[in-house]
Amino acid sequence: MLAAVQAWSALQRGLIALALLPWVGRSVSLRGLFTRHWAVPAVALAYLAAEYLYLAAVQTEGAMISVIAVLRRSNLVMVFALGALFLRERFIAQKSLAIAGVLAGIVLTLAG
Repeated sequence: MLAAVQAWSALQRGLIALALLPWVGRSVSLRGLFTRHWAVPAVALAYLAAEYLYLAAVQTEGAMISVIAVLRRSNLVMVFALGALFLRERFIAQKSLAIAGVLAGIVLTLAG
């Protein structure tokens, strides 16, 4: 059951990505999309592991969904920091504002 939910989730995300491709494809060169980098498979494996752990946690009897959802969203902070440190992420100031909004939402969720 868990693998089926994970497969459907991946399929839906893939279909959404394909639907957005005509708009993104205009501004991105295809040559740059197919360069090899160690981070691509590492991110894919980390995403699969995180999705599996999330779905397993949700299925646990007595699981507190609100806490699990907050923990799932809080990973954005770690991903942002690691991207800025190791992958030379751009637009750090703009993304910091978005991360601050996510953190504010987490605080409000936990306080309420």
